[in-house]
Amino acid sequence: MKVKVISRSTDEFTRERSNDLQRVFRNFDPSLRTQEKAVEYVRALNAAKMDKIFARPFVGAMDGHIDSVSCMAKNPNHLKGIFSGSMDGDIRLWDIASRRTICQFPGHQGAVRGLTASTDGRILVSCGTDCTVRLWNVPLATGMESDDLSDNSAKQLAVYVWKNAFWAVDHQCDGNLFATAGAQVEIWDHNRSQPVNSFEWGKDTVISVRFNPGEPNVLAISASDRSIAIYDLRMSSPTTKTKTNSISWNPMEPMNFTAFLLLEILDYVWWGLTVLLLHDIVIGCSAFLLAFWHANEDCNCYSYDARKLDEAKCVHKDHVSAVMDIDYSPTGREFVTGSYDRTITIFQYNGGHSREIYHTKRMQRVFCVKFSCDGSYVISGSDDTNLRLWKANASEQLGVLLPREPKNHEYREAVKNHYKHLPEVKRIVRGGLFSRSRKSFTSIGTLQSIADSGMVGLSIGEKHFVQGGIAQDLRSDGRKRLTYRPISVETGNIPQANGSARVKMGETDVIASVKVFHVIYISCGRGGDELLAELSVALQRCLLGGKSGAGGGIDLSSLSIVEGKVCWDLYIDGLVISSDGNLLDALGAAIKAALSNTGIPKVPVAASASSDGHPKVDVSDEEFLQFDTSGVPAIVTLTKVGRHYIVDATSEEESQMSSAISVSINRQGRICGLTKRGGAGLDPSIILDMISVAKHVSEQLMNKLDSEISAAEACEEES
Repeated sequence: MKVKVISRSTDEFTRERSNDLQRVFRNFDPSLRTQEKAVEYVRALNAAKMDKIFARPFVGAMDGHIDSVSCMAKNPNHLKGIFSGSMDGDIRLWDIASRRTICQFPGHQGAVRGLTASTDGRILVSCGTDCTVRLWNVPLATGMESDDLSDNSAKQLAVYVWKNAFWAVDHQCDGNLFATAGAQVEIWDHNRSQPVNSFEWGKDTVISVRFNPGEPNVLAISASDRSIAIYDLRMSSPTTKTKTNSISWNPMEPMNFTAFLLLEILDYVWWGLTVLLLHDIVIGCSAFLLAFWHANEDCNCYSYDARKLDEAKCVHKDHVSAVMDIDYSPTGREFVTGSYDRTITIFQYNGGHSREIYHTKRMQRVFCVKFSCDGSYVISGSDDTNLRLWKANASEQLGVLLPREPKNHEYREAVKNHYKHLPEVKRIVRGGLFSRSRKSFTSIGTLQSIADSGMVGLSIGEKHFVQGGIAQDLRSDGRKRLTYRPISVETGNIPQANGSARVKMGETDVIASVKVFHVIYISCGRGGDELLAELSVALQRCLLGGKSGAGGGIDLSSLSIVEGKVCWDLYIDGLVISSDGNLLDALGAAIKAALSNTGIPKVPVAASASSDGHPKVDVSDEEFLQFDTSGVPAIVTLTKVGRHYIVDATSEEESQMSSAISVSINRQGRICGLTKRGGAGLDPSIILDMISVAKHVSEQLMNKLDSEISAAEACEEES
């Protein structure tokens, strides 16, 4: 006799909470469910939308450093621990869970350039520009509960002083050896004060070094000449050579590693800054295949097979400025990058586009990034002295989950991946929001196209509100049509320049510097070449007049030293920090303030000429002549919206303009230049009326600028 018994698990029909709905069992026979595909497609759409709605990647900031965070290292023995080093020599150990400093490592007298921990997590190795390598005892995880930092300074085990500054350090995955990068590559032992081995290839500085996680005796280095070498500690010469910069090995595929290409380091002073032109490269190699990805000046990453370098296998896009650091997740399936564009980007190892892009309004250039040891979080260090903690999965739910919640998440992820190739799902998954700082790096086009490019997206109601307010002489910020926003001026911002000034006009923030060595150059980030050209041409028309300089607002004859033979060249550089409309007026005001702050070195001319017939001149470093700015005009832009025109238009108001005229007028009421933008034509009578209004407004603007410049110069003298 056969007995059939129906058996069910209690987990299948028991409710988790008393107010839950009773579990309903369904027959999944496709013949009985004709709408199965349609239902799953809707669920995939909803899952994609839910991910965007609940995307909250930023967890919190860890502050404590007082200078830029230059490097980081993970603690292999402690899941929640991470080390960070800053440009002022401060090293800290952080507890990621509580986001507070556990311990400090005082000792370095210069910038900390490299950090690494031993495999057991008990020893921290640091190096920096003070030519020292320092070994520290790392406190145990059990001692991480004290809030008193004064008693939490780590014990220094050893200090090794060397001949050159260090740029990077990495510890062997299994053993007591670690490698430093500087003038050459040195291999050190914990118990010896001198390197046990050294490698030198060429005369360029080595800027990065990484041990292979699978083969402890293999390490890769990169140098400032864009070269990369793979060394075996059992050999005296490199086994492989190519061109790249910073390196990161894939932890799950040790034959693959990632690196960033440093095209060049320009060590010239532009406003007192050392400019680094960094570009990334990702490299993977095996016994049969060497494939690598690199980014050129267009900031894309390119995937290549070394056996066929005439075409790229894959292009990894989304960064818009130099990439500074990279780190693989513990799974090796994705990596995170930090960039000069102030964003953190997560890529699939074989993906053409990024999976996630993270940013905040206050975050500046990102110098270092790390995945947490479990791959759940990303930690970034930036120029604003903060470490920031991010979720690796932006929409991941934190905290304790009910048993059914992970299953629900897995199901939603499965249907989303199943239908991700369909246009609507793909559009939602790929869609995202970018910060204004990142937008300032993207392709902007001309001044008119700023409003048309989608950066200022206004609904129909908002457009009617802006236009109606202008028609009633009451703009959205409470101003009248011919009223400027608050203006502030700071002078002497750049000590290396002969004159400099920073002007804020509402949310529009620009800097101008003058170097006396009639070219005007404006910079507002990568990609805005057409905008830069238009701004430069417009400023030249407004300030310099014609090609001969006649009629211009800047008196070029004042730059003459010996007529017809020797004269000064005047370089005017402008930087757009943030734009909220009326860029041309703000740049004109900044240039006027910078010129008033400019001192031209006094040049005595000798009576006798040199052998080549040129007069002898002696440039004084102590005596300066003030540049005459009495004829420098102010630029007034009148923006036509509907049948009315306004001054100092915001970006929202510029998006509704039909045309605009910029007039440069000096203190005598004379027009020094005029430029028009916008596609709509203007009647000559309207142009004459706009010029008449511009003359009236220019008097108020000139008086306001003069008072702000005088106040700024007085503050500069007091300081």
